[in-house]
Amino acid sequence: MHGKGEPAVFRLKAAWRGVAKGACAAAVGAEGGDEISGFSLQFAECDDRDTFQVFRAKAMLDGLQIQVGDTGNCLDAASGHQVLVYPCYEESVGNLNQVWRIEEGKLAWGSPGSAKAVDIDANK
Repeated sequence: MHGKGEPAVFRLKAAWRGVAKGACAAAVGAEGGDEISGFSLQFAECDDRDTFQVFRAKAMLDGLQIQVGDTGNCLDAASGHQVLVYPCYEESVGNLNQVWRIEEGKLAWGSPGSAKAVDIDANK
């Protein structure tokens, strides 16, 4: 666990019809990825060996910065418009788009009550 009981390492999961393990988010380098990082966040069948499906939480600005796999990038909320895989900012920059929290097993960004959220699996 990390900080206030949050997992330090986890996967982002979604139910996926026909896939017993469910779908896990992964950083994928592909056409349509972010212009700066070259990655986009996509869901695929969970694979325990895929390091791009593993996320790491680090305390930052009263929340958590979420590092994406082995990419050297972080999740960025783009002011609530979409979730990007974007270069990690130092805490001193104060980029609130990279400050997340974990609520009831979900990774959330934004104000409580109006937050956008994704399920997490702390069993990486």
